[in-house]
Amino acid sequence: MVDALGGITDLVNNAGMGRNKPLHAYTDKEWDVIVGVNLTGTFHCMRAAIPTLLEAGGGSIVNNASLNALRPLPGEAPYSAAKAGVVNLTMTAAVEYAPRLRVNCVSPGLIETPLTAMVTSNPAWRDAAERGTPLRRVGSADEVAAVIAFLCSDAAAYITGQNVVIDGGAGLPSLQADSLLRTIMDSMSGQSSTEP
Repeated sequence: MVDALGGITDLVNNAGMGRNKPLHAYTDKEWDVIVGVNLTGTFHCMRAAIPTLLEAGGGSIVNNASLNALRPLPGEAPYSAAKAGVVNLTMTAAVEYAPRLRVNCVSPGLIETPLTAMVTSNPAWRDAAERGTPLRRVGSADEVAAVIAFLCSDAAAYITGQNVVIDGGAGLPSLQADSLLRTIMDSMSGQSSTEP
């Protein structure tokens, strides 16, 4: 497969999935799937690519973590724990494989993708998220991709073991997540109170 691709110079691990409910309500299977996709999958891809990258003389790895790795949200324990593991896995690999490989990760906040459409397509929820973000908007996938491309490029030749947060400042004390969650919870409790 490596020959078919013409070799490998960079690896980007970009997979994620999650659910939202209290920690004690997650089943073993749900935990295994969420941690498997978010952390174990990253490990498997790194383990497969690293020998090829080393044999080729070096390269770059960028893992996709999440703002949740640093500022976890209620209801997302397996996802947040797995993404925190991705950050540490990144730093560990950066130490192990330097100077031949550079290993970094990105931690996006709320980014407009099909996975976040439930939030971004709801005007009240989107407004709450944007009000809680210093840059006053939801990020785009292109903005995350641009940071990843930079980390893979020679312009980032002296950067390794770093976690670059891409969140429009939402992780600062502007409390985007709290504002958004309050709006979501208020709207959901209003719905449930009208149900028979």
